[in-house]
Amino acid sequence: MVALVDSLDFQEFPTDSFFDCPIGIPTTVKGYEVDQQNAEALNKIFQNNAHFADQFQLKDRGFQSNIMNALAEIYLKLESNLDKLELTEIDNILVRVKDMEVTGLELSWLLETLENQAKIKRLEEAIQESNLELAKLKKKQRLE
Repeated sequence: MVALVDSLDFQEFPTDSFFDCPIGIPTTVKGYEVDQQNAEALNKIFQNNAHFADQFQLKDRGFQSNIMNALAEIYLKLESNLDKLELTEIDNILVRVKDMEVTGLELSWLLETLENQAKIKRLEEAIQESNLELAKLKKKQRLE
């Protein structure tokens, strides 16, 4: 056994500079095993929405942990750059969150934020299109 261990080439785990911890190293938050870089986000979610997982219908702890990791990753993405996301990205995240709700998680607080941001993006796009159309009409209106 020692010969086998000696023959293995162990590499140092890559680190996430924000948390300065190895990526993929699990930690436990409220009984869910999540990647260490997701732990703080999941703790924030539980602080702000203490009972969102009370009706979680998945029984397999591995599946539960996968969903919690995905939720924490979404939360981190939205927390860091919600305003910079394109409409298609927001729509894709909305689909994922709605799929997560099927598991019994109560995520209306997150859906509301995403739907509001999607509405803002749609309105901004409509305003931009209207401004372009207005500029074209004003240009045509001039007599030559």
